[in-house]
Amino acid sequence: MTTPQGALVINFQPGHTLSSSQLNQVQQGKADVVGAQTLRQVLTSASIDNTSSIGGVLVSAILDLLGDGVWQPWQPMLLFGGANIGMQAENAVAGYLRRGNTIYLWASVRLSNKGASTGSVTIAGLPAVAVGGFSFPLNLNASGLASDGSSNAATVLGNIINIYRGNATSDPSNVATDADLEASAVLNLCGWYPIEDP
Repeated sequence: MTTPQGALVINFQPGHTLSSSQLNQVQQGKADVVGAQTLRQVLTSASIDNTSSIGGVLVSAILDLLGDGVWQPWQPMLLFGGANIGMQAENAVAGYLRRGNTIYLWASVRLSNKGASTGSVTIAGLPAVAVGGFSFPLNLNASGLASDGSSNAATVLGNIINIYRGNATSDPSNVATDADLEASAVLNLCGWYPIEDP
């Protein structure tokens, strides 16, 4: 049975034996497994046939590469100029999912007191550092953040999320600062970014 995209569908049942060919197809993204909550459940619960040259080492490598499909928490830290003296950000919640060399994330930060720090608005505490020295865009939905007339923007660069009053450009006037945020601003963001190979 194949999906419209041409991927093989493996119907997993408890006690099912995955052949080395099936495991290779899953690893290469050419097969999809149904009937299990996560690929981790498939690879840890299924028997690997005795004729296979694949062992627990490869299964562990596949699990490390793909992650377990469970969203993990991370703690976003809102900063002004790299600090947060006296700042109070309530209900800061966030989650991430690692798939191979990609981090999928979401976060919501509600500011209740801006404190004494000043400078550019950033969010630290990312679960992993983005690859290279490139900026990767995130979706940002903000209330209480000034705009230059266009939509607010956010990018991941290294281990920091940068917040912009408008388009994410190198123009310093587009970078959001503490003066651009109301005392009760809310920043909601989501997206993905690549990381170094695991």
